[in-house]
Amino acid sequence: MTLEEQIREAVAEGKTVGKPHIFRVGSKYVAKQFHEPFLASHDLRYANAAVRLGVRVPEPLGVYQVGKFHYFVMDFIDGVYRDDLSGEDWVNAFNQLEEAIFKLLRAGIDPNDSEWSQNSLYIVSEGQLYLIDYGHWQSAEHWAWNLWANYFRSVRSHMANPEMIEN
Repeated sequence: MTLEEQIREAVAEGKTVGKPHIFRVGSKYVAKQFHEPFLASHDLRYANAAVRLGVRVPEPLGVYQVGKFHYFVMDFIDGVYRDDLSGEDWVNAFNQLEEAIFKLLRAGIDPNDSEWSQNSLYIVSEGQLYLIDYGHWQSAEHWAWNLWANYFRSVRSHMANPEMIEN
């Protein structure tokens, strides 16, 4: 059975994992569903970048179109969410998360994510943390551009409304 057929079967059977748009495909993979192909490609691009940088992520397989949806497919990680850990495992996972974030930032990738507790999985038996969601990641240049654009919009709105400046 092809991977596309396996995805179709997993979706038809409603084999979701954690979130309603993430499907367990066979025993080895998960497929994250997207309406737009560029969003699936975004996740693939940043997962591949993480692999090149030595940041632990599930092995990315690619983007597949099945019906009207696009699926980013990666290896399945049978782990525990970071917030469900305690003691030494929690500290170890936190240290690995911090190291991964710094690697990404040094490479010019902003892993702009406020939900690290749900976007990383820890395999207790291996003592390894894996980052699993890349939807909010962006290049540092993109982040800087957004910061500048938001500042400019704010200044412009103050110029358009002089009463705001006086307050």
